Amino acid sequence: MKDLEKRKQVYGICGVCSEPGTGWHWYRSCNVKRFKENFKNWTSRNKIIDEFIHQSQLNAVHCLNTYIY
Repeated sequence: MKDLEKRKQVYGICGVCSEPGTGWHWYRSCNVKRFKENFKNWTSRNKIIDEFIHQSQLNAVHCLNTYIY
């Protein structure tokens, strides 16, 4: 089975961009767009760290889940 078809079956289709998900409630193309639009709204004030975070967000395939205990 092709990767695209498998992702459609496992993760569904995004209601915004109509692309198959890449993770549980994660639609890479929409998230990349949102991250890019938001880059100008924050900074760590360290160019190296900012670039690392930007690249991590742009290349993410799955979301990071956090749990508060």
